[in-house]
Amino acid sequence: MGGRRVGVRRAITVDREPSLTPELREKIIKLIKAGVPWKFAAGCLMLKRSLLEKWYATGLSVETEREGLGYIPTTVSAHDRQCRLFYIDATVAMEQVVAGLCMVVHKAAKKDWHAARWLLETREPTMFRGKDGISNDKPTGGDPDGPIIEFVSPDNGRGPKPDSDVLK
Repeated sequence: MGGRRVGVRRAITVDREPSLTPELREKIIKLIKAGVPWKFAAGCLMLKRSLLEKWYATGLSVETEREGLGYIPTTVSAHDRQCRLFYIDATVAMEQVVAGLCMVVHKAAKKDWHAARWLLETREPTMFRGKDGISNDKPTGGDPDGPIIEFVSPDNGRGPKPDSDVLK
């Protein structure tokens, strides 16, 4: 008895990888603009993350005669052109996500010293992190709503107490 068995699903096999079309590129970029990591953006579209990375790398490697992110040479194949457009769009989308999140943190920093401290520590880690390079979530002294900066004596508070007459 030949034929198809009832209730058995057949696996769908694809012999070649999907093409990067303008429609697919727009769907991927929409997900990246929403802050979705590449792994999950690829999964949403039933693609492999390595395929997105391959298209991005191809777009990066397209030889350009001029400097600048937005330049697309006219002498490349249609596939390489789509990869270059994907590289440009994905790069801009990732930068927009970071800029948007920085604006959110900057707005929060006006009301919450934790956000302000985080901004300082990430922008200038050598100036605003501890000697060990580790951030400390606790304020350095006194009132948690008070200033972050603590004035320390030259001997780091280990020496003799100053005379009260000196401070007058």
